[in-house]
Amino acid sequence: MDDYWVWCGSCVKGEDGRFHLFASRWPKSLPMHPGWIVASEIVRASADRPDGPYAFEEVVLPARGAEYWDGRSTHNPHIVKHGDTYLLFYMGSTHPLGDPEPGDGFGLSDPRCIVGRANKRIGLATANSVFGPWTRADEPILQTRPGRFDSFLTSNPAPVVHEDGSVLLIYKARQYEGNTHGRMTIGAAQAEHYLGPYRVLSEEPVFPPDRFHLEDPFVWYVPAVGDANGEGGAVGGRGNGESDDGRSEVRRGRDEGEADEGGSDGGESSRGSDRGRGRGGWYELIAKDMDGNLCGEKYGGVRARSADGLTWTLCEDGPKAYSRHIRWDDGTEQVLGNMERPFLLFQDGKPTHLFAAVSDGATGFTDATGTWNQVFPLDSAGK
Repeated sequence: MDDYWVWCGSCVKGEDGRFHLFASRWPKSLPMHPGWIVASEIVRASADRPDGPYAFEEVVLPARGAEYWDGRSTHNPHIVKHGDTYLLFYMGSTHPLGDPEPGDGFGLSDPRCIVGRANKRIGLATANSVFGPWTRADEPILQTRPGRFDSFLTSNPAPVVHEDGSVLLIYKARQYEGNTHGRMTIGAAQAEHYLGPYRVLSEEPVFPPDRFHLEDPFVWYVPAVGDANGEGGAVGGRGNGESDDGRSEVRRGRDEGEADEGGSDGGESSRGSDRGRGRGGWYELIAKDMDGNLCGEKYGGVRARSADGLTWTLCEDGPKAYSRHIRWDDGTEQVLGNMERPFLLFQDGKPTHLFAAVSDGATGFTDATGTWNQVFPLDSAGK
C-alpha cells in the first residue's frame, strides 16, 4: 500500500481462525495530517498469525455521500467481537464541499478541514461475519453536547464491552471556544447495550485538562482475583515492550499489505467480563502523553487505573506504558516520529502484544514519508 498513509490498527480473530486487521488509510496525494479528516477509509487486511504479515483484503467503510454523518471519512477503527457479532467502533465525518485535489494547498486552515473536523462523531457498525456485510447506523452513537466539554467533537473511541453487552466508552473530545475548538480532553460514556443509547457519565472531563493532556486512550477491565468470569490483565510496571533501559524492543520489517507488523487476537483486549463498578475489579488505561509531564517522555505512553471508569489515577507501580525510543531485533535503535493509537492484544487473559501506529518521520507528521502499524511483543509478565 505504498500510495497510502496507514494508521489506527485494531485486530480480531475471525470465524475462519485467521486474524483480521482493521485500519485507516488515505491517499498520499494528501498530507498525512490533516488528510485523514476528509479522505480516510477503514479497510481490512488478514494474516495467519497476529504478528502478520498482513495482506490487504477490502475497504470496509468507504465514503457513502456527504448527506451521511460519516459519509466523507471513516477513521479510528476499534474492533470487538461480542458473542457472534462483530462491533466496529469508529469515528466518522462529513462536509458539503469538494474533494481535495493534489497540490491544491489542502491543510488545517482549509474550509474542508475545518468543517470536517467539527463534524467528527463516534459511530458503530455491526456484522455477523468478519467478512461483512456491515450495517452502518444513520446516526452517531455519541453526539456533541452544546455548552459542555464535548461540544465541538467526539472521537477516538475506546470501548470496554462487557459480557452482558453493556459498554464503558472512553473517548476524546473538544469543546467550542468562541468559533474554534479547545484542547483535547477525555470523557466517559455508558450504554446498557452496545447499540445504545449512550449517555455521558460526567459533566467534566474524567482527566482534569489542567493536569492531563492525553490522546488515544485504550482501556480494558481487570477482574478481581477469583472472578471466574473475568478477562483481562494488568500491564507490568516497566513500559510495554520496554527493555530494562527503557527502550521498546520490536521486530523489524514491514508486511506486504497493510502494516509493518500488526494484529491482535480478536478484539478480546477491549472486552471486560463484568462491570467495574462494585465488582472489586478495575479498569486500566494506556494513552499518549502529549506533553511528557506524566510519563517523562513527550508522546510516550502513560498508564492509569480506575475503579469505575470515572476517577482515574496514574499507576503507582509506574506511570510509563511505552517509549518511542525502540530497539529493533537487529540491534539498531530509533526514536519513532509517532507512536499512537495503542491497542493491546490479550491472550488467556494476559497482554502479549502492543500495537501502535508509527511513522518514519524525525519530528512526527510533518516530515514523515511512511506510516504503518507495528507490533511490540511483551514478555510473560506483560512488560
